[in-house]
Amino acid sequence: LLTGLRKRDQSTRLNSLYDISNIGTKAVDSLISMLFESGGQERHISPPAGSLGFVSQSEDHLERKFSQRQFVPEDASIALAAIGAPAVPYLVELLGHDDPWIRMNAAYALGDAGPAAAGHVADKVGELLDDPLESVVRVVADALCCIPTFSAVTVARIHRHLIQKNLQWQVKAMGEGVSKVSGNWTVENQIRYVCTWALLARVSMDNPPQEIEAALIDALGDETGFTQGIATEGLKRLGTNSALRAAVDFLQVHRWDNLQQRYFREDAEAAIN
Repeated sequence: LLTGLRKRDQSTRLNSLYDISNIGTKAVDSLISMLFESGGQERHISPPAGSLGFVSQSEDHLERKFSQRQFVPEDASIALAAIGAPAVPYLVELLGHDDPWIRMNAAYALGDAGPAAAGHVADKVGELLDDPLESVVRVVADALCCIPTFSAVTVARIHRHLIQKNLQWQVKAMGEGVSKVSGNWTVENQIRYVCTWALLARVSMDNPPQEIEAALIDALGDETGFTQGIATEGLKRLGTNSALRAAVDFLQVHRWDNLQQRYFREDAEAAIN
C-alpha cells in the first residue's frame, strides 16, 4: 500500500490511501516515516503569483505545496487524519518539528481528524499561531476551524493576530485574478479572515471562552468586509447584550456596501488621473 501511495496513477494512490487508512494503528509508523520524506524541500514557500503552482494547477498533478491560494497536504497526512486517534500523539510531537512543511502537515492532519479524535489537543495546535511563518499560521488557523475546542489561551493568540499589525505580512496575497475584492487582500487579511472563522466555529460549540467576545469585536476593524461579516455572525451567536450591541452598531454604520463604494471611487480617481 505504501508503494501504491507513491504511484503516479491517481486511482492507485487513492485506493491505497483508503486501504491504508483502514489498517489503523499499525500503519501509523510507516506513514510518519513517509511524511518525513517530504521534508527539506521548502514546500512551505508559496509559488509566485501568476504561476500554475500558485493556483494548485501545476502540470504535475502530484505536486504538494503551500500557496497563498491553496494548501495541498501530503497523502500521508491525509491518511493519518483518517486513522484518527491512534495517530494523534505522533502528530502532536511533529508540531514541534524543525521543518515548516512537517509542522503544517501535522496541524492539517490533527484538524482533519476532527474534534472526536484531536479536540483535546486543540491548544497544542494553537501554539503554532505564534510561528513566524505565515504559511504555518494559515494552515493552523484552518485546522482550528475543524477542532474548535480550544481554550482562552488560543483565543488570546487569535486576538493578537486581529489587532496587531505584522509588517512582514503587508504583501499582496492575490485571490481570484478577476476579483478586486480578493485581489486587494494582503497575507495579513487572509490570516485574519481564517482566524475569525475559527472564532465563529468556537462560538458555535459549548461553553465558548468569555474572551471571544472582545476578539470578535476587534475583528470588526478589518478592512476586507468578509472578516467583519463572519465576526457579526459570531457576535450574534454569542448572544450577549454587549455582543449584539456591537454587531448592530457596526451594521448600522455599514448598511451600504462600503467596499463597492470604495472601488467605484478608486475607478473614478484612476479615470481622472
